[in-house]
Amino acid sequence: IQRVSLKTISADDDTTKSYSYNMGRKFTLNHKFTKSLISNYSKQIDSNLDNFRYKKWEIIEQMNPGLVKGITEKLNNTYSPDFLKWLSPTITYNPIYSWNLNIIDTVTTANVKSSNSFKTKIGFSIKELIELIYRPENSGKSSSRGRGRGKSSSSSSSKNTKKINIQNPIGRFILSKFHFLASKLNKINSIYTYTTSQNYNNIDSEKHISYLYRLGLQESPVDKEDVSLFDNNIIATNNLVGSRSSEYTNNLTINSSVSLTRSIVTSLDFNYSNSIYIPSTSSRTKHESFSFYPIGTRGDEGFPIANWSVNWSGIEKWWFMDKLFRSITLSHGFNGNRDLTSKDENNNGRIEDDELQNEQYSFNYS
Repeated sequence: IQRVSLKTISADDDTTKSYSYNMGRKFTLNHKFTKSLISNYSKQIDSNLDNFRYKKWEIIEQMNPGLVKGITEKLNNTYSPDFLKWLSPTITYNPIYSWNLNIIDTVTTANVKSSNSFKTKIGFSIKELIELIYRPENSGKSSSRGRGRGKSSSSSSSKNTKKINIQNPIGRFILSKFHFLASKLNKINSIYTYTTSQNYNNIDSEKHISYLYRLGLQESPVDKEDVSLFDNNIIATNNLVGSRSSEYTNNLTINSSVSLTRSIVTSLDFNYSNSIYIPSTSSRTKHESFSFYPIGTRGDEGFPIANWSVNWSGIEKWWFMDKLFRSITLSHGFNGNRDLTSKDENNNGRIEDDELQNEQYSFNYS
């Protein structure tokens, strides 16, 4: 990619030219190992080709990519097993790696960053779990018309034959009651996410970066611990700062809903997250947040609880209300939260309970 731009610097229409000659290369690979395991890989390389401004043919002749200024690699992995439909699990692991060149006069350093996200997601259905060993009496009653319906009915029956259908009268009576209650409860959805980030600034640009670091499986960019990442001569001569930072984050979300009746639905959700940030140039900090019901003057006498909402629809069907209103819906909700922020003031590598910096409570009704 070649770019030439003109810029006027005086009233006499004198202009100066700024020239840039860059190349971007991108490689993408998508592979489906199995029906439930998929991986996608991409690599982006950005280069500067100013040295080849008047000899562009040498780029092809020498296969010279020029001065590499940035590299970004992404790997997305998704695993969704289909043999646990009552749990509906999905597991993803997505590391991202970046390398960027810093040019200071005649010397160079590099910034590298490795971050990854490990996420598990489930949708637990108690009703579908019970139906692995119990099938309600009315579930098999269906009329079929035409050849197409007949095929779908036979296909459905063949799937049902793979499941266990308990025949013991007492067992069926007990399971029928549990099945009825479970039908009122929708899927219990849960998402857990663990993310990490490792940043290094002004390291030696000639260092080979470990593949384990690129995949987010290693904190250090090099395999050997005794190898220095920073060129002390370059850093001291150019007044640079060689630094590193790490961040670890956990997030958990659980939510579900209960259909008390056809018109009354209650939703529940609970959230929890914590993170710790560890820089090399200052004290580490920690943040924690979760669903909470504040009580007392400051709110610290409360307790963790799920947020909720209740929706009641169809009220316009009562008495004579349908003659006055097209629809009537009542809703109520609660949302509460507790946020804690702590800092390692003693710089001993640990955050104690007495190093709490900020504590906030919030709640609202609607």
